[in-house]
Amino acid sequence: MSKTYFVSLKLHNNSLEEISNNFYWLSTIPDIQGSKEEARTGKGWGILKANPKSFADFTSLNDLPKVRIEAKYEVESNGNENVLKVQLKNVGEYLAFQIHLALTKGEGGDEISPTYWDDNYVSLLPGESKEIFARFSIRDLDNSNMSLKIKGWNIEN
Repeated sequence: MSKTYFVSLKLHNNSLEEISNNFYWLSTIPDIQGSKEEARTGKGWGILKANPKSFADFTSLNDLPKVRIEAKYEVESNGNENVLKVQLKNVGEYLAFQIHLALTKGEGGDEISPTYWDDNYVSLLPGESKEIFARFSIRDLDNSNMSLKIKGWNIEN
């Protein structure tokens, strides 16, 4: 096993519909607590200084191969807000790690804020798909076109 490994947990109901999922990245090298000190500053704040004996090793995350994500989306107006439905699919042969979605005011514009995502920073195994929803106020577009940005740890641009 490599120093970094992944665990994907999925909970399904009796109809085999996914109810919940969790994705973890772990290290075979543990975090081991060492000494710690608490000190006061001149302003009365407490500062905790930790000196661990070892840190989990996640350096192999930097070696994840690049993968391509396919994305399809549609937008529906619902009163004063838009609802975005995004279908993501990992079409690569390797894990797509920490995929992050953002909506912007046009290509290269500022992020539409606030945007309420039902999930974000997701990881997809090879061939895996995920549907994600987002809501945002139409007025927050500031008369711009919406643009979807997809980034990730090892996602091809």
